[in-house]
Amino acid sequence: MTKEYILELLATNRQQIQENSYYGLEFLEQQNKQLANETDEEVQLNLQFNNSLAQFYFHSNFRKSIEIALTVLNKYPGSTYYAAVGQLYSFTGACHTFINEFEKAEEYLTKALEYADKVIEEKPLLKVAVLQSLFENSFHGKQDPEKAVAFLKQALAVLIEHPEPARLCGCLLQLGLHYLEQADYATALSYLNRAEAGYEQNINLQNMAIVLCSTGRCYYKQGKLDLAEKSMLKALTICHKAATPDNTAFCNFHLAEVYVAQKNWLKALDHAQNSQVIFEEIDNQIQLQEVNKLLIEITGHLAVA
Repeated sequence: MTKEYILELLATNRQQIQENSYYGLEFLEQQNKQLANETDEEVQLNLQFNNSLAQFYFHSNFRKSIEIALTVLNKYPGSTYYAAVGQLYSFTGACHTFINEFEKAEEYLTKALEYADKVIEEKPLLKVAVLQSLFENSFHGKQDPEKAVAFLKQALAVLIEHPEPARLCGCLLQLGLHYLEQADYATALSYLNRAEAGYEQNINLQNMAIVLCSTGRCYYKQGKLDLAEKSMLKALTICHKAATPDNTAFCNFHLAEVYVAQKNWLKALDHAQNSQVIFEEIDNQIQLQEVNKLLIEITGHLAVA
């Protein structure tokens, strides 16, 4: 196989992994065997990026994802394959955000942005991806909404020059999540509804589940419990087909909150326990504390009943 063909195969495999396709996981195992003795630097950078992605999408093992990415980056210091290096730094930063290591995330994302600027004409969407990750890190880490939204506005500016529907939907989703956290539920729903329509046209089950769960959270906060339940049940159905473990856990947790509000204690218990099991498996100690608080409330009501 030529190098160009191998890189095409890896790019296709990357998309399969991001769509949570188990065929993609099987194909990655085949690629690891076939390319075990491959010495080409660009091939190895891309292959290990796929391995890092797989740990994220199929296992929510963020530390393993980081380990794989940094190992290959350290193997090729000073690499001139800027796009490949940039995406590895970007993903490493995003993983640090997921485990609440925000300063490390900013360090790697800043490096990623430097590489993205080197290939802005060739790979404009890499810069969009980095800016989206900087948004997440700034919003959740430094809790600086204005700075966070500024990153998204930069990403949207790049997308105006280089349109790409999936990335545009991603920005709309992030804006929806931003306004959800700011308790501006009407504005959040306007962005989430646009993102949902986009994902329906450009099928992305992973992100569709996030959109629907977030939409349900908006309805929950507005007291529209029937709409919240409907949206979250739809999201959970998608999660069972294609979602990372942490997304499935969060969906179960928020659905449990809805059932608590409806005083449907048995359903609340079921979904809270489902989320507890997954959060334990992926070692999300922060969210486990929230689940345990909810379970104490639920079991307390069941004991009285």
